[in-house]
Amino acid sequence: MTEEIIKSVYNAAISQLYRLDQLWQKCHLYRNSGQLMKWNYTMDSIWTELGSDAGENHPKEFEDFMTIIIENKDNKGKLYQILMNKEIWLRKLQNYQGKGTAYEEEDDFE
Repeated sequence: MTEEIIKSVYNAAISQLYRLDQLWQKCHLYRNSGQLMKWNYTMDSIWTELGSDAGENHPKEFEDFMTIIIENKDNKGKLYQILMNKEIWLRKLQNYQGKGTAYEEEDDFE
């Protein structure tokens, strides 16, 4: 008996990119209005979108952010700096996964 291969007729990539864009927009809003914990929680939602495709070390790196944020939750200036680093880290992760900014190699122009 031959096993039937089932392929999804729905690709969730566009839906995920849309959700990520909406979450990044919220990050800008919360950061610019000083709502640091809402900014942080929104970035946690971004992590849940990216986490399933994360590399081996990425979950540990994300947990490190959580620990540092908890330790500095009462120091608004330090917390802001940590959250900026967390956002940059998440954006790089998104790019690394091919879900963010696209770059072209120079050879692509020839």
